[in-house]
Amino acid sequence: MKIAKWKVEEKNKNYLILLLCAVCIILSALVVALTVDRNKKRIHAECDCSSSCNRVTYNNIDNATINNLITYIPVTNNKPEFGNFIAYSNSKVSVDDLSYDVALSVIFPYLDKSYIPDDSSLLVCTHDSGGCSYYILEDTIKSEISKRYGNHVRYDSKDEINPDEYNNCTLIDNFYSCTKLDKIDYSFDGNIGVNHHKVTSYEEDGNYLYIYEDYYYLRYYVVESEDLISFEIFNNYLSDNSIDDNEYLVKDFIKDNNYNYEQDIFDLIGDKVSKYKHTFMKSNNGYIWISTEPI
Repeated sequence: MKIAKWKVEEKNKNYLILLLCAVCIILSALVVALTVDRNKKRIHAECDCSSSCNRVTYNNIDNATINNLITYIPVTNNKPEFGNFIAYSNSKVSVDDLSYDVALSVIFPYLDKSYIPDDSSLLVCTHDSGGCSYYILEDTIKSEISKRYGNHVRYDSKDEINPDEYNNCTLIDNFYSCTKLDKIDYSFDGNIGVNHHKVTSYEEDGNYLYIYEDYYYLRYYVVESEDLISFEIFNNYLSDNSIDDNEYLVKDFIKDNNYNYEQDIFDLIGDKVSKYKHTFMKSNNGYIWISTEPI
């Protein structure tokens, strides 16, 4: 009887060991799977997501997608008629803060303007300021707003729209007949600002995509005593005080007639740069912009 009992206990002991080994193998596999999945979803960018950026991408997210999504972020701070709306602010800005007029101003440069009405009698100009250079279907505007902002921004059919200071459009049937001024006045009035930002990283988390950016705002001035242009560096459009209390001359940053000195200023201000987080949510058309906030 003792021998039989010993064999049963030994059998139970072997079974317990095998069970513990199986549990360990399963837990190890789960840890590896979660680590791989997290590494796939977190992609750090050490450049500005241009075409020269070489890095592995996952889940159909690539540099072109990121660059395109950045254009969804509403910025109209150089257009006073739209209330100087800008997502790069001192606090969180969401899609629910977005008006139709602001959304229209943001999407207008990206609209398909190749439509030609079938009825040639409609190819007439209704404006005195210039020739009708292009036409835009109402459905094109509806589609672009839905693609970028979902149902958070409702299409507003208007008899006339002025998406910016250079374009005027009048509704005819189901399309807009638009005029673009032949000459654009680029005269410098002594006070203009420019937003500068670059992607530093992005990550996916379920139905959400987060894009992180470094940002600064340049405010330009004319130096009255000389025929020169200077600028100050600010954290954002709303800032009253510059980052370093210095005023720089543009000519000091121009090298070999290259006026692209954005990265030079990023290097100059270092950790004083502003940082923002953009939240996008998956939709039937890809992603829609949800919010932007300082971090």
